[in-house]
Amino acid sequence: MKVKDLKAQLSFFNDEQEVCFAFPSGDYWGTTQAKEVSNISEDKVAWSEYHNTHKVIDCDREDRYEQDELKEVVILS
Repeated sequence: MKVKDLKAQLSFFNDEQEVCFAFPSGDYWGTTQAKEVSNISEDKVAWSEYHNTHKVIDCDREDRYEQDELKEVVILS
C-alpha cells in the first residue's frame, strides 16, 4: 500500500476514530490483537527470508545490505 492509498482509505472514516493495527497473538486460539498506533516514522527495511517478511534495519547495520535490497517505508507503530 502506498501513502496515497492509505490517505484515500482513511478519508472514509470519522476523524475522531482511533487507529489500531492488527497482528496475530500466536496463542492457541489464534486471537488477533489490536494495538493503538502511537507513532508514525520513516525507516529502511529489507526482506528477511528467515521471517518471510520485511524487517526494519538498524542504521548501524545498514552497510550489510546492498542499496537495492533496502527500501524506505512509512512505519506505523
